[in-house]
Amino acid sequence: SQSKQRPAMAGKQPKDAFPLLKSAEILQCLNELGIASSEDDLLHPTGLKVQHIYASFNELLLHRKREDMAQPDFEGLQELEFPELHEQSVPMIGFLSACQKLMAIAGVGDFTMSDLIKPEARRVRRSLSAVINLAKYHEDKLPGYMQFSQETDALLNAKASLEEESERLLSARRQAEQRRAEEEPALQQMEAENEQRQVTVRELFNSHTAILNESHALKAKVQETRDASRGLSFELLNAREEAESLRKQIAPDPRALKDELQALHDAVALEKAALKSLEGKCSDAAKGAAAIEAAEGQLDELARLQAEAEAEAQRLKETRRG
Repeated sequence: SQSKQRPAMAGKQPKDAFPLLKSAEILQCLNELGIASSEDDLLHPTGLKVQHIYASFNELLLHRKREDMAQPDFEGLQELEFPELHEQSVPMIGFLSACQKLMAIAGVGDFTMSDLIKPEARRVRRSLSAVINLAKYHEDKLPGYMQFSQETDALLNAKASLEEESERLLSARRQAEQRRAEEEPALQQMEAENEQRQVTVRELFNSHTAILNESHALKAKVQETRDASRGLSFELLNAREEAESLRKQIAPDPRALKDELQALHDAVALEKAALKSLEGKCSDAAKGAAAIEAAEGQLDELARLQAEAEAEAQRLKETRRG
């Protein structure tokens, strides 16, 4: 009776954050977890039995098997003076370390080698209450943990995909920068050629503008030539009419007729000289040259008429003498 009250008092101690279970509750939980045990195992625990129970909880909660925890560090053993004396103790120390880690998580901070080799019923009850409470907490949180684990895996996969995409983009960027660096000399050459072409275009535009202005000036000169040609044509027509009038008349004074013919000849010579001067100014305009040639033809016709008029005057003079 007194031994049963001591665990209850221990359960009320504030240092333990877990409830102290009864033996029946402990056995029920152990059976539900698939850990074979009996009430005698709790009341009269042995080292071999409690080690089996603690190993099962390590595998269940920490996913570590007893044989993995018992593997000795052979490299470390070789450093000892008599390593064969420690081949049995080293695995037990590894198992104790794993159990202490489990108990610390469960809330038991004073778990020692004695709890594995010479267990006491009171401490076994307290330790099992702690790990069962941890198992129940683990079971309650397992769905959320699984969900968080799945979300974490999904986030890790997404992170890996993003890292791969980032690496791909960085690689593409490095390749693009490398291509740009390789193409930079050609680009600079093309820019220089483009600037030179722009200068050439501006020069051609200015030249075109100058040619256009010169063309307008030549057109104006051609128009002046045409106007002058029309004026000469009009004078030529008047000269022909005057010559025709002279044919029909007998000049009363041959000297006056000769003076008039000389004046007409001088006027024609002046007009011809003016046309030749105008022809020199318009030598680059084809249409102006054609107009001048036409005007010269008309002047030649006028000279011919003048010669005819002089011949007619001479004939009249001789007729008068006769």
